[in-house]
Parts: sequence; structure tokens; C-alpha cells
Amino acid sequence: MSKPENTDARPGAKLTREDVLEIVAHCNAGETQKAVAADYPVSAAMVGRIMSGLNWSYVTGIEPHKPGYVRGEAAPSAKLTRNQVLEIVRRCRAGERYGSVAQDFPVDRDQISSIMCGASWAHVTGIEGGNGPPRGSDKPGAKLTDADVLEIVRRHDAGEPQTHIARDYPVQQSTISKIVRGTRWSHVTGIRPE
Repeated sequence: MSKPENTDARPGAKLTREDVLEIVAHCNAGETQKAVAADYPVSAAMVGRIMSGLNWSYVTGIEPHKPGYVRGEAAPSAKLTRNQVLEIVRRCRAGERYGSVAQDFPVDRDQISSIMCGASWAHVTGIEGGNGPPRGSDKPGAKLTDADVLEIVRRHDAGEPQTHIARDYPVQQSTISKIVRGTRWSHVTGIRPE
């Protein structure tokens, strides 16, 4: 097995997306899970988990079929359909604010955030979780860039009044205050609130 370079693989992952798709193809062609596992750095049990949709389902599209385990539209408490989730992702990636998107669906802003950070519906969206919700300039609808924020701090440190700084950016003085106090954008500025 030659291991293709794949930047999509999670850190420490033994398989790439291509490996996983090859495993599915081999199993669908009739090879046993044990025989397939022998060609990859995983156990037959892991191949079984892939084929049952318990692992890598965001790559394979295989819905989990563990007894009592349902997700997505099949969950009894589901408020969204697969198509609605994909529309939510499309709109958020286009820059629409989470709260605005949530108004058109039977969920709140927090659920939209959960979808966009991969904490829910990842099997549909392919968004890998673990990094938390987007923040700063990665957040849909962000009015400032990282460079803007650093320039705001520089100007404030040089003694320029916050109201003057705010005139040059699409934010209010209160946002400038939060930036220079470290309650917003601290991941860029390194300023910690006192």
C-alpha cells in the first residue's frame, strides 16, 4: 500500500481519505474485512466500524447502523433535514450571520454554530470538529481582519482616542474598547483581560 500525501487526514490518523474509500471499495467488491485490514495499518474491527458507518462516515457517506444509534434526519428529535443543513452551511460560508440564518430554520444560533464547527451533522457537512467555532476573521460576517485589529491596537497604544479609531472601521467605539482590553480578538492581539 502506498500512502498518498493527504492534508485532509486528521493529525495522528492511520488512514487517509483515499485509504478509507479504497477500503470501502474492496469490501463492496466482496473481500473480507480481515483481508482488507491486512493491507492497511488498522484492525479488522476498524474496517468493520468504517463499513458500518461508525467511523469515517463523513468521507464514506455510510450512515451508521448500530442498533439504537441514529443521527441526522433519522433521529426522532431531528429538526432539520439533510438539505436544510447543507443550505445552512452554504449560507454561512457565503458570509451570512448565524443569527440571520437561524431565523429561517427551526433551530437557534447555537445550533447553527454547532453545525459550522463540526460538532453536529458532520456526517453530512464533512466539517471536522475539534477546533471550536470559527472566530475572528474566520467568522462569517466578520467586519475586521486580523491586520485591522493589530492596527487598532497599534493606534490605541500610540495614544489615539478610541472614537477616532472607530471612524476608520465598520465598528463602534465599544468594539474598539473590547479589542484593546482583550475581551475580543485576544487570539490575534495576545492581550489578556485584567
